[in-house]
Amino acid sequence: YILTNAHVVKDAEEIFINLPDGRQFPGKLIGLDNSSDIAVLKIEGDDLPIASMGDSDDIMIGEYAIAIGNPFGYILSETGPTVTCGWISAVNRNIKFDNEGKMYKKMIQTNADINQGNSGGPLINILGEVIGVNTFILTQGNSGFIGLGFALPINKARKVMNEIIKYGRVRNFWTGIRIQDVSPMIAEHFRLKEISGAVILEVESRSPGDEAGLMNKDIIMGINSKKMKNSEDIMDEFSDAQVGDIFTIQIIRNGKPAEVKLKLKENPQTKKSYY
Repeated sequence: YILTNAHVVKDAEEIFINLPDGRQFPGKLIGLDNSSDIAVLKIEGDDLPIASMGDSDDIMIGEYAIAIGNPFGYILSETGPTVTCGWISAVNRNIKFDNEGKMYKKMIQTNADINQGNSGGPLINILGEVIGVNTFILTQGNSGFIGLGFALPINKARKVMNEIIKYGRVRNFWTGIRIQDVSPMIAEHFRLKEISGAVILEVESRSPGDEAGLMNKDIIMGINSKKMKNSEDIMDEFSDAQVGDIFTIQIIRNGKPAEVKLKLKENPQTKKSYY
């Protein structure tokens, strides 16, 4: 299996995989997910090189980073990869492309050069472990790379990859709850100590939220012991979630703190492929 960006292969009529040792294989598209920009390909062969996976939750700002790719494509007769070096300059970056309405969340920012043709290549740490998938850069006009490159964290990419390999797509999850930010009026009505969290307005019958025991007028204050300031925080907390994940929800009900376990299930209304 080969992991890359969805935007690299989604319009391809044919896919060929070139290895550094000169071998070429026809690639089969197993599936892709446009929302995370991840695609999974497959080739058949012997003695194939395997990349070691790192832990993108364990990276630190300031540690070395190496971006691998082939920005020249077929222009050069030598098809081996090139590397650029830098460091991790930020983590958990949320980037929105206004012209596309697309949001990349919790991205790794690096100043290791990511040039055209590097998309889908690995970002590795000093141990040679893959910590991200090089995805895009931010530039000013046509100035090229200016030190702002972004990679999808490998932990998220691996979860998406496993979904695609098993199901051919990423299954959409649902919670079955509708929420609203806690306003000053709501905080006063429920006698809350602070204007924070989100109030549940509706819980759909037989939904994961219903099965977890959530109820109308519950105030969601935290998820997995992390404080939630508003509904946007709650949506961000679920942004990397997948079917089967379990979340511990901290709530206030009738003025008293409580805790429930919410297990995500597939949304029965959106059983469709992403491609």
